[in-house]
Amino acid sequence: MNIQISKNFDVDKYLLDKVSDSEKYLTSDKGLSGSYSYACKELKQIADRKVQSGLLRNFGEYITKPIKVRDSDTRMGMTTPSFGPFVPHVLPLYNAWYPNFPLKKLISVQDMDQDVAFILRSTLKTGTAKGRVGKGHIVENPKGSRIIYGEYPTGHVFGEELNNPGDLVTASGNLEGALKYQDILMGDAERAKTKFVVTDGTAKTCVYSGMTGTKATFTGGGGATVDVDVVTGIITVHGTTATKVVASYVWNIENATDQNIPTLVEEVDRIQMTATPWLLSAKWSVFADFMRKTQFGTGIQEDVTTRVLNEMYDHQVRFILDDMYSNAAGGNVTISPLSTPAVALDVKVQDFLKKLNNVSMKVAVESGRMQGNVIVAGNNWINYFDSILGNYKPVEGGNDTGFLGPREHGSIGRYTVFYDNQLPDNKAFMTYRGTQWYDAAYYMGVYLPIAPTDPIVINATVQEGFVSMVANHFDKPKAVVTMDLDPNI
Repeated sequence: MNIQISKNFDVDKYLLDKVSDSEKYLTSDKGLSGSYSYACKELKQIADRKVQSGLLRNFGEYITKPIKVRDSDTRMGMTTPSFGPFVPHVLPLYNAWYPNFPLKKLISVQDMDQDVAFILRSTLKTGTAKGRVGKGHIVENPKGSRIIYGEYPTGHVFGEELNNPGDLVTASGNLEGALKYQDILMGDAERAKTKFVVTDGTAKTCVYSGMTGTKATFTGGGGATVDVDVVTGIITVHGTTATKVVASYVWNIENATDQNIPTLVEEVDRIQMTATPWLLSAKWSVFADFMRKTQFGTGIQEDVTTRVLNEMYDHQVRFILDDMYSNAAGGNVTISPLSTPAVALDVKVQDFLKKLNNVSMKVAVESGRMQGNVIVAGNNWINYFDSILGNYKPVEGGNDTGFLGPREHGSIGRYTVFYDNQLPDNKAFMTYRGTQWYDAAYYMGVYLPIAPTDPIVINATVQEGFVSMVANHFDKPKAVVTMDLDPNI
């Protein structure tokens, strides 16, 4: 038996090739090579190394080296991406951007080697109809739900319909038609799987009753009888004006032809992601800069560069979380933990996990990939998690960092929990994050994480721009389910 399918894309080879290519480039610059090696102490996965090496390559190509810019290219309002003496201040922030990005376990983050890139999504559909499985039936779907019928690649045919008029014609007072597949097998095991449901006012199931030569006879209640020529597939429905016959049988799949072999057809969707400019501006006076230098030994620019670029980072994170929460399309579920004081803690926790698991299955149906395994939670959710310590495991090192921004907070059962201090107190959402680098509900493409422009002095005021270019794509809104925590607990 053969199942025809297009050649699979070798993801691992693609990642290794991209990493190898970028690493060869980075070795030519001691600063970039050292930064990359330092970051890789924390980045063990090949997919993470691909992102980091790609971003640093962009840094070397477009930030540290002056390049000619066409007069018509005014997209970022810059004549050259060279930042001269300020590169040492930018590189550590640039190098830390991805390793410290708090949403890597929530979304898929990818580097972009140009401002326009594409997400390739592969959908598998049946190329031929067989029984209850129609042509074009979705068997693997990155965009949503799917249904698998196990019999499709076998000789089992379940639910093949022959209708009158159409597939059945009158012959000698009986109805005749032809099954789509031949030869039909009639061993003991195959006979048990073979039946004909004849609809003539009521549905009458006919089962095997005997065989004469190449003809097998199937009889049922109400006098319904069906003869089948197992070689030709011709069926004869005796003494009835049936409107429909539904056949289930087993054929010799070794006789499959190009026209009826079970076939999977790959359809590739190409989704364009365009990195768009993000821009923040900072201003300060030359007098303030002078006082800063005389008192602390460093100017305002160095400090502002760090602070504003960190703010850009925070805004990028905020944009993603707001987008996922506001545009989630998987529905809303209220979670009501047990609050009866007499109930043991382990019983409360198991009940709570059961309710989360129900939401998780909803994510699985909508994603077509896997069960939900990531939760982003507001204050009251986090308070509840913290109240069941021993069952809830905070992140290593604890959460007393003085940082109130979004971050990984802990885990319970199979769920990784993120804290979002700007979510409404009783709100949360659940989604999934697969083990593959591309398997997520949300994608972020990074062309330029962070970079300052050249400062401009106007009278006594210094102004500097801070730019980024990223692309965001909410691929599976239905794979994100919002949740309310019952406020009465």
